[in-house]
Amino acid sequence: MTIDERLEALTARHEALTMNVELMQAEGREFRSDLRRWAALAVKEGRNHRKRITELENKSAEYQARTDQNLAEITNKLNGLIGYVDGKRQ
Repeated sequence: MTIDERLEALTARHEALTMNVELMQAEGREFRSDLRRWAALAVKEGRNHRKRITELENKSAEYQARTDQNLAEITNKLNGLIGYVDGKRQ
């Protein structure tokens, strides 16, 4: 093999390696872009989840307050009925 043939072979290898590096860099940029999108989606979903949890906690507190109020009203009515019945018995 002559020096010129060797230089041609080395040049071809160098060009192939350069193309491989360029492809790897492009894939790396695409991967980083995908990671950014995925991270943004994860942050958005986390925020939506916290918002839903807060809404559910607020609704739960409202329902608990209504339940407590209804229970107090029922207790008062029952106590009134018990007092009425006890008063009649005496």
